[in-house]
Amino acid sequence: GRRPRRRGERETLALRRRTSPGRPRPQGVAALAVLAIGLALLAPSAAVGAPPVPFLLLEEDRTYQVQPGESLADIAFRLGIPWRRIAELNGLTDPTRIAAGQTLRLPSQRILPAALEDGLVINLPDRTLYHFARGTLIASYPVGVGRADWPTPLGEFRITAKVRNPTWFVPKSIQEEMEAEQRIVKTRVEPGPDNPLGEYWLQLSLPGYGIHGTIAPESVGWFSTHGCVRLRAEDMESLYTAVSRGTRVVIVYEPVKLAPARDGRVFLEVHPDPYGITGDPFARLGDLLAAQPAPLRLDYAGVQAALWAADGFPRLVGSPVQPGDSK
Repeated sequence: GRRPRRRGERETLALRRRTSPGRPRPQGVAALAVLAIGLALLAPSAAVGAPPVPFLLLEEDRTYQVQPGESLADIAFRLGIPWRRIAELNGLTDPTRIAAGQTLRLPSQRILPAALEDGLVINLPDRTLYHFARGTLIASYPVGVGRADWPTPLGEFRITAKVRNPTWFVPKSIQEEMEAEQRIVKTRVEPGPDNPLGEYWLQLSLPGYGIHGTIAPESVGWFSTHGCVRLRAEDMESLYTAVSRGTRVVIVYEPVKLAPARDGRVFLEVHPDPYGITGDPFARLGDLLAAQPAPLRLDYAGVQAALWAADGFPRLVGSPVQPGDSK
């Protein structure tokens, strides 16, 4: 990807609402009290900011096979799951002792950003690409996305071209970075083992940006790119085969995700806000709750714990309001 436009241009592209930068701290008991009062009725007027994307709760058995050189911390960060949770699920008393080829159990709950019936949804805070077909998740992959100073643009795009063995025409801004870092300045990189795009490129309808493979698999799962979306080589090969020109791609920024289960449980998943876009996570939770079709009863201690932890782990925080409940 190339260096993003200046602030005003980038915000027009991103279609986003910026509040204060950084990760605001919840305002403790007072904020919870205000949140509880304001959301008890769940009136639409209680929502603040842009409408969130819809979310779905998926519960399924999941595993992960450890790759050579990976630590539990690496795996946890790439998958957006606290390493302690993975260690607990797998009975790992010493989290440093995992081996390549070992199969690890993962938490069964996942909250999906269901922004499309058909196509690709990329949620930057959880660094995951979701592939939907007819409203059903058919695949998901960890991805590397733009650094805070080179953010991945938000919005809806299309895949306009598929290229196998691409040539990388190095953007001028990246050439300038190479020069500033006293590296060899390259203007193009031919296909081959030194090409950072890997073997496959999916061109997006936003010029200069795409979804591609990598020759640096350790960078996947991090905010590590110049704005493009990067997959591990084997994942990119699968994705390249599964999509076609014209496929819709929606890139969203949802660090706070909320979804009820069919049996009435309610799960909340919170990630850090590295771009400083969403502002107060309590306010964003208000948006999510106001968008629910029915009132929800929340455990506010659990809500506060999830917002403070921001560890990407779906936490049980409540249940629907039952008939006859006064609140």
